[in-house]
Amino acid sequence: MHDLAISVAGSLITTLDYKERNIDERTRHVSVGYDIDISSLCKASKIRTFLCLRGHEFWVDIDCDTIFSSFQLLRVLDMHLRNLDFVPSSIGKLKYLKYLDLSENGNIKELPESITRHSGGLKELNKLNKLRGELEIRDLKHGKDVASEYKAKNLKEKHLHALDLWWSTKGGFNDLDVNVDDEMLLEGLQPHPNLPILRLFLYRGSRLPTWLLSLTNLVTFELRRVGLVECEPEATATDNDDEYGIRHLIALQYLHLCNCHELELANDEDGMQWQGLKSLISLEFTHLPKLVSLPSGLQHLTTLQRLEISNCENLTAIPEGIHNCTSLQVLEIGGCSSLTSLPEGMGRLTSLRRLKVEKCPILLQRCERETGEDWTKISHIPELDLRYPPQQKEKSNIHASSIA
Repeated sequence: MHDLAISVAGSLITTLDYKERNIDERTRHVSVGYDIDISSLCKASKIRTFLCLRGHEFWVDIDCDTIFSSFQLLRVLDMHLRNLDFVPSSIGKLKYLKYLDLSENGNIKELPESITRHSGGLKELNKLNKLRGELEIRDLKHGKDVASEYKAKNLKEKHLHALDLWWSTKGGFNDLDVNVDDEMLLEGLQPHPNLPILRLFLYRGSRLPTWLLSLTNLVTFELRRVGLVECEPEATATDNDDEYGIRHLIALQYLHLCNCHELELANDEDGMQWQGLKSLISLEFTHLPKLVSLPSGLQHLTTLQRLEISNCENLTAIPEGIHNCTSLQVLEIGGCSSLTSLPEGMGRLTSLRRLKVEKCPILLQRCERETGEDWTKISHIPELDLRYPPQQKEKSNIHASSIA
């Protein structure tokens, strides 16, 4: 019976490589690891899964047509990294297709009507209401002229696991002047309220969208190279202090703010915008030039386990309230040359098991074993990864731990 099972499975699942070039007509799942003549597979007309294991450029349009015409029972089709310029309309023959990977085909400008039955930019997403998994939209335009296109995409009906929105890089990465039109346009890209992962890249609005507050199941939120001034959605006339703010992202576990050159986090004097983040376990601040002091509201993050602060060159202080982060296990600080000391409350972080400090010359000097002014604040931490520059390391008797 075992041999029979192996025999049957072997005929249903086939990997074609330089050793194996034959295919059984009973094959249902095939992966290809070399350049082949697609027509040689046509006898296995009931293939359900077609995967390409390496990035070979054998996918000319006639090969695509052959696949779409010959394997009309396909459920899974991997066409990533195929150097495609377009997707032939014959893909519409794949009536049972559930998973299609078109990633890393940078020359594809639009999808054929045979997929969407609705052509024209982002409007092509409108009728794909069964779209699942991760969706990445790149080269979003800045300006009022694309507002109608954004509203037509109907992302609110897509039950996605992750949504990545990339705005156009035209003008250069450093051209992050605030564009108020982007705020209006982002409002039109509202996702389903159950979205767990949201990442925004090169967004130039000064505020977050109002629909962010509806994402009560959001687990991961990442902002990179954005023009935000405040990490808050725009208030409306009906908003009040109890209903407003990112503190209502009660499921949020991972928050990463990177290259937000205009973002100021110290405006939250009472710390209320952080108070509702009862699930946050990882927080990263990277390249925030206007960050002078960490928000006092961090004291409310009692579930926080990991805090990373890197390349915030104007950061001068970590608030004393940090000692209330009783779950904090890992603290990493790097490239914060203006940071001159650690808070007294460090000694009360009894769960802290790892501290890493690098490229912070003044702080590293204060952390020197026995003699440093901050040594008593960190001596209880089991793993100290203190990375001194060569000239300073010679003077110190602290040896950085080797941590994988």
